Amino acid sequence: MKQLRKLTKMDAALFIFLLILIPNGLANATLRLNSWGFKAMMWAILYGIIGFLIHMGISISTSKIEEIRFLWSIGKESLFLTQYTMIKKVPFLILLLWIVVGQILWEVPHNYIFNMVSGLILGVLFAEIVGYITLFRKFYGYAISFFFLSLNVVYFILPMSLSVRILTWILLCISMGYIALYFAQRSWSVFLQYHGPKKNLSRRGWLSQCPLLKKELLFIIRRVNLFSFFILALGIEVLNSYIIRESPFILPISSAVLSWFAVDIWAVKSLVIEGKGILIYKATLFAWKKMLRTKWLILCIVTIGIISMHQWFWGIYLHISPMSLLFQSIWNIFLPITLISFGMPLGYKFLSIDYLGNYRIKFFGSWLIAMSILLLLYLHQFHKVLFAAISIVIYIRFIFFYRKVS
Repeated sequence: MKQLRKLTKMDAALFIFLLILIPNGLANATLRLNSWGFKAMMWAILYGIIGFLIHMGISISTSKIEEIRFLWSIGKESLFLTQYTMIKKVPFLILLLWIVVGQILWEVPHNYIFNMVSGLILGVLFAEIVGYITLFRKFYGYAISFFFLSLNVVYFILPMSLSVRILTWILLCISMGYIALYFAQRSWSVFLQYHGPKKNLSRRGWLSQCPLLKKELLFIIRRVNLFSFFILALGIEVLNSYIIRESPFILPISSAVLSWFAVDIWAVKSLVIEGKGILIYKATLFAWKKMLRTKWLILCIVTIGIISMHQWFWGIYLHISPMSLLFQSIWNIFLPITLISFGMPLGYKFLSIDYLGNYRIKFFGSWLIAMSILLLLYLHQFHKVLFAAISIVIYIRFIFFYRKVS
């Protein structure tokens, strides 16, 4: 109960903070895009995408499989589970409504309000359908979700009068709400009793023959990690699109920040996510080295690939010469390697176990890692010689970490 109260207070504080900031910020973005000639239906599509992404993030962050299994074990039925998950989402759905209210308060043209509301609600309903169909794990469910996606696209594209558009929107909302409830009633039992498809062992792929590599790749593409990085990276790219033409020097800084996000989401927590399974790798030095080597290589490849694509995309957009881009990319490669070599041992050093047996990083450790990475980012941009010297020390320290079971 103490842990639950603590989490509730943290969620409430974050909710109030977003409640204050989001309307004003989105209103400024709305007014700016409106000045660029965005049509009304473009606003419906934009808010539909916003509603879908936010609702998927809400579903991922609020869903706790242990809670669902406990409620199912004490006899709660599918209808109760559906209502329970919806109640947990209510504060965040109010936040979505506040986004639209904020647009009205900040004097956005009122003829855009219906398009904002309709797109937002259709995006939320479609995300609800996709969420339950993902739990249901049936082909015809995916076909139905694709069918409703097509209906939404047709609704946004076809020209209609206002009365026909409102009537079509109401029918779409009713049908999508019914389909979401239909799959919600049938998905919980399938999801909780699902043990994975039966595989033909004689037709195993090459990835199945490398279980450690497969495990690391599955860790990288976990929905929570992937969604978190997607949202942060999207913010960086949107910020670049606003200011990079007037301030090209922001490109290496945005690349460094993007590298920080990737390292914080994947590298620092790479050993934490192992949980009790890390004891298996600590049994022998061979297993310990193989685990660290695999993690380090995969994280370096993924992070360097992301930074390189970001660097070359904006470099081509700014018409930077290929030779200059090549030198910048080579220098930027050293940053994720240094941050990964620094974050993995330090994340492990501050590893702790709570009273529930879950592995996590201590608050002081998270704060210290964040401040240290900020310092490394600063040195990488403005004091290259000092950064290179510190990087050598970090690599040596990582080698000691690699050659000895902690």
